[in-house]
Order: sequence, then C-alpha cells, then structure tokens
Amino acid sequence: MRETALTSHLHHTAHGPGLQVNFVSVRTELFFFELQELVIEFNQTNMNLIRARVGERLHLLEKDYVAMMYGGEALPLETSPHFTLATNGLTYAGGLASEILFTTKACLCEDPKHCKEDPTSERNGSGICVY
Repeated sequence: MRETALTSHLHHTAHGPGLQVNFVSVRTELFFFELQELVIEFNQTNMNLIRARVGERLHLLEKDYVAMMYGGEALPLETSPHFTLATNGLTYAGGLASEILFTTKACLCEDPKHCKEDPTSERNGSGICVY
C-alpha cells in the first residue's frame, strides 16, 4: 500500500492521530478495492454480496475518520483499542499536523489542478479533504 507524505509525517510525529491516519488509509484502500470488484462483477448474486461488503467498508471508514479527526472519545460505544487509545484527534493535536490540515495554503497535491480555490469546496486550498 502507498504511504502519502502526510501519512508518513503523521505516523512518525503524531502518536494518536498518526495511528488513526494509517487506519483511515487502509480502510480507504479496502473500500476502493471493493468498489472495483463491484464494477467488474456481472453475476447478480455476487454483486449483492459485494454491495454489502462495500457498505460495511464505508461504515468502518467513517468511524475511523471520525476517530482520526476528533479522537476516540467521539465514538464512546467503540471498545476496540485503536479507538480507545486514540486520545487526541488531528483537530486537537496542534503542531505541524494541524498546520498542514488547516492553515497551509500551498497545494500539497501531486497534480496542482486538484487544489481548489472555491471556499465552498469540501477541500481546503491545499487539496486536503477536511469535511
């Protein structure tokens, strides 16, 4: 699996959120893998099974994203260690992680055309999704 520069930085510097960033990265890869499987499947029975897995993957990805952004306390019913040990989310971590997410104006995308100037966009000016 690819590790982005942001993921690598957070993994090595932000202990709690960095772990969650890795979970979100893995869940995202698995989610898109399942979507690709769904696109190339022609058997209706198999499509129904894959659709169910896609829904499960999306649900897990959403929970990991919430924990990454706000910490494990945002999911009080979760008992998995990767939630309970996530004491700080990126929004509260401060330092370079928060700077990258919320104040950096430079484009961080490999392809600058993905950076948006539109203030109503769900992405900040750097191209990072912050919703």
